[in-house]
Amino acid sequence: MFNPTISLKQLAQYLDQMRLGLAYVGEGKNRANFVIEDMNRCRAEIFSKLQLGQFIPA
Repeated sequence: MFNPTISLKQLAQYLDQMRLGLAYVGEGKNRANFVIEDMNRCRAEIFSKLQLGQFIPA
Protein backbone atom coordinates (compact mmCIF):
# COMPACT_ATOMS: atom_id res chain seq x y z
CA MET A 1 0.00 0.00 0.00
CA PHE A 2 1.21 3.51 -0.84
CA ASN A 3 2.48 5.47 2.15
CA PRO A 4 1.86 9.23 1.64
CA THR A 5 4.80 10.05 3.94
CA ILE A 6 7.51 8.25 1.98
CA SER A 7 10.86 9.96 1.62
CA LEU A 8 11.95 11.73 -1.53
CA LYS A 9 14.59 9.02 -2.01
CA GLN A 10 11.93 6.27 -1.84
CA LEU A 11 9.70 8.17 -4.29
CA ALA A 12 12.63 8.51 -6.70
CA GLN A 13 13.27 4.77 -6.43
CA TYR A 14 9.62 3.96 -7.22
CA LEU A 15 9.65 6.31 -10.20
CA ASP A 16 12.96 4.87 -11.41
CA GLN A 17 11.42 1.39 -11.42
CA MET A 18 8.54 2.40 -13.72
CA ARG A 19 9.17 1.56 -17.35
CA LEU A 20 7.45 2.99 -20.41
CA GLY A 21 7.31 0.79 -23.47
CA LEU A 22 6.07 0.98 -27.02
CA ALA A 23 3.98 -2.07 -28.02
CA TYR A 24 3.34 -2.99 -31.65
CA VAL A 25 -0.38 -3.57 -32.27
CA GLY A 26 -0.53 -4.38 -35.98
CA GLU A 27 -1.33 -2.70 -39.27
CA GLY A 28 -3.05 0.63 -39.62
CA LYS A 29 -2.63 4.27 -38.78
CA ASN A 30 -1.80 3.82 -35.10
CA ARG A 31 0.46 0.78 -35.16
CA ALA A 32 1.88 1.12 -31.65
CA ASN A 33 0.70 2.03 -28.17
CA PHE A 34 2.61 3.31 -25.17
CA VAL A 35 2.35 0.99 -22.17
CA ILE A 36 3.61 1.10 -18.61
CA GLU A 37 5.42 -2.08 -17.57
CA ASP A 38 6.35 -3.64 -14.24
CA MET A 39 4.06 -1.80 -11.83
CA ASN A 40 3.13 -3.31 -8.53
CA ARG A 41 0.27 -1.93 -6.44
CA CYS A 42 2.39 0.72 -4.72
CA ARG A 43 3.89 1.99 -7.98
CA ALA A 44 0.44 2.03 -9.56
CA GLU A 45 -0.88 4.17 -6.71
CA ILE A 46 2.02 6.61 -7.06
CA PHE A 47 1.46 6.71 -10.83
CA SER A 48 -2.20 7.52 -10.22
CA LYS A 49 -1.69 10.06 -7.43
CA LEU A 50 0.93 11.96 -9.45
CA GLN A 51 -1.35 11.77 -12.53
CA LEU A 52 1.53 10.57 -14.69
CA GLY A 53 -0.86 9.15 -17.29
CA GLN A 54 -1.38 12.63 -18.69
CA PHE A 55 2.23 12.64 -19.91
CA ILE A 56 1.87 9.49 -22.04
CA PRO A 57 0.88 10.22 -25.64
CA ALA A 58 -2.56 8.88 -26.53
